[in-house]
Amino acid sequence: MRRYGLVLMMCLSMPWAWSACRQPLRVALEDWPPYVHVGANGQPVGLEVELLQAVAREAGCTVKFLGNIPRQRRMALFKLGKLDVMYAASDTPERRTFALFSVSYRDEVVRVMADASNPPQPLPASFSTILERRLPLLVPHGGFFGAEYQQLMPQLSEGHLLLPFEEYQQGVEMLRVGRARLIMGDEVALQFLTSRHDDGIKLVPLPFVASRGPVHYMLNKMTLAPADKAEIDKAITKVIRGGERARILARYGVQD
Repeated sequence: MRRYGLVLMMCLSMPWAWSACRQPLRVALEDWPPYVHVGANGQPVGLEVELLQAVAREAGCTVKFLGNIPRQRRMALFKLGKLDVMYAASDTPERRTFALFSVSYRDEVVRVMADASNPPQPLPASFSTILERRLPLLVPHGGFFGAEYQQLMPQLSEGHLLLPFEEYQQGVEMLRVGRARLIMGDEVALQFLTSRHDDGIKLVPLPFVASRGPVHYMLNKMTLAPADKAEIDKAITKVIRGGERARILARYGVQD
């Protein structure tokens, strides 16, 4: 009995016994700088990469980054149980049927911006104005971008005003060659890409915010349990309160 108790105490003291992960967390890459992309050395880099690695370390997990997988295939693999985590996810009732959601780990701001070299005048102050003036708009393929956009999206689409792009670099290139004078997307990603563009393209934000809200880690119900979510939630809280999130965001010019 004493021996059994000693073995039990030794097992409980081992770090893996408390880990949220029984195997590495599988995460897909994408080309979405400065959040995630493949660096010059072939390794994943970016704000989201650093944040997830910090949370994983705190939770006693490791992360296995897979290749650059297109958006629609990422979701299909997730639903098949072949991906464990998706980052920067919005918590929706439909997704809760197959996923758990962590507590929020950062905020996301989506804005509409204009090519500063040729902006519509005056600058539209709402999606309603964009629709009324029939201004083509470059938009990410998929996602939630606020209540007004959601309401007007059918009319914008029927009017052939929405020009979707899969990756932000593609969207910026479409803006550069004049496919439209307006582009919508994550504020940080758009400013990052355009500030590093060879042609020095500049953006001016429209005087309204499309959406502002928290993002979460979407955890696969097939491979992770509520207890895993609880450990990841604790890790997120520690990363935030300990100041590590602020330090990571600051490295990418983002305020906490």
